[in-house]
Amino acid sequence: MTELLERDTAVARLSAMTGPGPGRFALVTGPAGIGRSTLIRHVAERHAGSADVVVGLCDPLGQARDLGPLFDIAPRLGGGLAGALRSGERDAEIFAAFLDRLARPDRPLVVVFEDVQWADRALLDLLAYVSRRLDRITALIVLTYRDDELAPDHPLHTVLAGLPSTGVARLALAPLSAAAVTTLAGAAAGPRLHALTGGNPLLVTEMLAAGPGTGVPGRVQALVRARLAALSAPARDLVTLVSTDPAGAEGRVLAAAGPDEPAALAEGLSCGLLEQDGESVRFRHELLRRAALGTVAPLVRTDAHRRLLRASVVAGATDPARLVRHAAGCDDAEAVLRHAPRAARRAASSGDPGAAADHCDLLLRYADRLDPAARADAWEALAEYAFASGDPARAVPARQAALALRERAGDLTGIGANLRHLSRLHRWLGRPDDAAAVAGAAVEVLATVDPGPERVLAHAARSAAHRDADRPGPAVACALTAVRLAEGIGDQAALASALIDLGQARPADDGDADLERAFALARQHDLGEIAARAAVGLAANRVDHRLPADLDRLLGLVDDNGWWHLRRRVTVLRGWSRLHAGDWAGAEDDAHVALDPDGPLATSARILLLRIRARRGDPGTTELPVTPGAAEAQAEQAWLAGRTLPVARLATAYGSARAARHPWRAGELARWLRRAGARPLVEDWYAEPYRLLLAGEWQRAADAWAALGCPYEQADALAAGGADDSCLRALEIFDRLGADAAARKLRRRLRHRTGLRVPRGPRPATVANPQRLTERQMEVLRMVAGGLTNADIAERLTLSVRTVDHHVAAVLDKLAVDTRRQATAVAHRLGIVAATTG
Repeated sequence: MTELLERDTAVARLSAMTGPGPGRFALVTGPAGIGRSTLIRHVAERHAGSADVVVGLCDPLGQARDLGPLFDIAPRLGGGLAGALRSGERDAEIFAAFLDRLARPDRPLVVVFEDVQWADRALLDLLAYVSRRLDRITALIVLTYRDDELAPDHPLHTVLAGLPSTGVARLALAPLSAAAVTTLAGAAAGPRLHALTGGNPLLVTEMLAAGPGTGVPGRVQALVRARLAALSAPARDLVTLVSTDPAGAEGRVLAAAGPDEPAALAEGLSCGLLEQDGESVRFRHELLRRAALGTVAPLVRTDAHRRLLRASVVAGATDPARLVRHAAGCDDAEAVLRHAPRAARRAASSGDPGAAADHCDLLLRYADRLDPAARADAWEALAEYAFASGDPARAVPARQAALALRERAGDLTGIGANLRHLSRLHRWLGRPDDAAAVAGAAVEVLATVDPGPERVLAHAARSAAHRDADRPGPAVACALTAVRLAEGIGDQAALASALIDLGQARPADDGDADLERAFALARQHDLGEIAARAAVGLAANRVDHRLPADLDRLLGLVDDNGWWHLRRRVTVLRGWSRLHAGDWAGAEDDAHVALDPDGPLATSARILLLRIRARRGDPGTTELPVTPGAAEAQAEQAWLAGRTLPVARLATAYGSARAARHPWRAGELARWLRRAGARPLVEDWYAEPYRLLLAGEWQRAADAWAALGCPYEQADALAAGGADDSCLRALEIFDRLGADAAARKLRRRLRHRTGLRVPRGPRPATVANPQRLTERQMEVLRMVAGGLTNADIAERLTLSVRTVDHHVAAVLDKLAVDTRRQATAVAHRLGIVAATTG
């Protein structure tokens, strides 16, 4: 039976009317593609054994055949109807034969007339005739029609008005909700597909069938072309005008720009493509607009933009986004230069920095008409909006262009500001040495001008770059300089920012005080993003201490404000927190989210993935840059794989952590050095679990880890103790976590002990996910098995191609295969695809 979503009420009402009973009508309405025919087929299939359902089709013919749908249904109805139609009887005899057949069905009868908006005059007369004689029949008559295509003078209105007040059910089908579209398209692609189609089932189905990256499906193009071909020239012109802007056109603007033909708007609205919402006229669905725009010749499109721009000015329209769109569409440089800056500011203030960046791009098409200072302003605005939209790579050339203009003008403050921003971009793109060098250049330039916020922020940027490169000493020194400068000039925003960098450069115990001070200052002066940065820094310190942090609440806060860079940081923190708590699947999903764009957070995510895979016993090695956490991850990978530990790298990292008095990093690195055979110092300021382990108090260390909710580390401490009971308890924890590498290593050790019964490991999974793929990886594998490319998958899941590349690589790694074809074969063999799609 056909599967339907969100049609339960309509199905139930129609089903209730199909049984025996007096004559009755059901009116099934809605726009084109809403699913009227699908509903009828579903009900017919549902009642195939208990009722006869016959369907007659009205067709959009130029010369409709009288009573055409009756010829469809007469062979199935039998009786005298077929003979009356064949012999060409008068309408009265045909009507009587039809009524007679409906009055004495052998079993419940449903007669459906589809698309009666195209009904011929004789059929409409038949419906009026039957509606006045419902008491003589025992059948259900169903009429389906497109209510959005009925002009005010359509004769069907007369028939509908004459229906009796009882025995008539009206079922207006609504578009699918976003939730229903998400059910069909998946969590990532659903919202975008719903926005494109408005939930129209036909459009949703066509887009899903066409697949990602195919543009407007051919059937939708044909549908729109057919609608346009049926319009008069003035109405077609009006539809063209509306198609030039996704937001549609204001009525007063359309009246000033459109054809001098009052009926054109009514005709355009009745064709099923347009709708009127208050003062605006727009396409019913964005997909239909794109299809219509594709039919417009370039010169005609340019002329439409020119007419709408001129009409907007005449009508006093004020939306700068519409004005700049029409100005760009007709290449009116003066109008673009006038409206684009205001459009960018409004888009940014409404939470759409990507659109703001696009407006700046339009402005910069005509950069040669701007003076150098205004040109630099435009490049800087583009860079800022691009970064705010989550696209640091787009921001780099914009900053470089602005820097060149500021250098040419000798604007030292502008030079320093752009260098400082470039330092931030280099950090986000994973270039800590470039970031430090550029920040250093900013410090040198700004040292020659009066002290101000830019000098403070340049020192803070230098601190951040040193921190990314695991140089804690210089990081703290630069941040302290920034704090002193900020206090000297009395700039509270700059001071709060500098305190955040200082708090992140120092060990958590000391850094918390700086971060709390920054948070208080930011709250006091209503500096929302700076307050959020401080809160994220405090959360990072709690994660460092293996303490719980309200990361989901923080994610909600940064999401609500569009701070993508903070979202990525909180996501990575949540991944580490999940790793500590033993939720490795969740940690892996969080890590993959943070892998793109490349940068310090991507490096942290790679380290997180390395530790998860090492503990699970996944094969392979990973080279990591010199950055906090890299040496520890590679030491764990080598230890679990039975390889030599990287002593030199551990010693270097340990020296940095010890110099910075970082209790958790120094303690863990000392632990790895001890395992490598070195004899590091045991300091009383090390984090307690590590200090206890290094002192040989493994049971107390295990208890400390258990109290912190870190099961893997608890098991590792128990295994270090060597006692049979503690080792067996460690083995149980390792098996529960899926820590196959640690469990194998411990089992090998225990099997040499006389009289100790070592339990076998858990049986390999034989159901749909034996390789412990995460939910996202399962989704990606299904699409790989379906033949989609990484670009296709990226569009379907609304991810970047690079992120999908990471997911596919992880899937191949976990399945221990080299190619997508091999992965597909494994997925079918293990039942992964069949178990989730069958």
